[in-house]
Amino acid sequence: MNVPLSSSEHIPSLFPGGIKRVTVSSFNLPPADGVLISEENAETAKANLSKGTVIVALDGIQVHNFDQFTYARDSVTTQGLDLIVWQDNQYHEVKAKPPGRRFGVHMPDYKRN
Repeated sequence: MNVPLSSSEHIPSLFPGGIKRVTVSSFNLPPADGVLISEENAETAKANLSKGTVIVALDGIQVHNFDQFTYARDSVTTQGLDLIVWQDNQYHEVKAKPPGRRFGVHMPDYKRN
């Protein structure tokens, strides 16, 4: 689902439980869902993000899938991305500055088995 940024009427379908603001301390257990870094390139390397990393929040908004990630990414006009990720069996914050706020890698939805 690609939701136009100006379409606030689509927010309830995109975020059925509402937009949830989070910090790294909001997370305790391994993620049940999020956005998976499925490949690496120079931009992910600059941000110290490796294949298998799961993004669970962007700019303080919890994301459960790529459509939510895209909405959060495109809702802010700053250059950098403030991420909360699950990597190396722990949560941590990552500040990244990929061009156009895009890493240029395939990032599918993540669902824990």
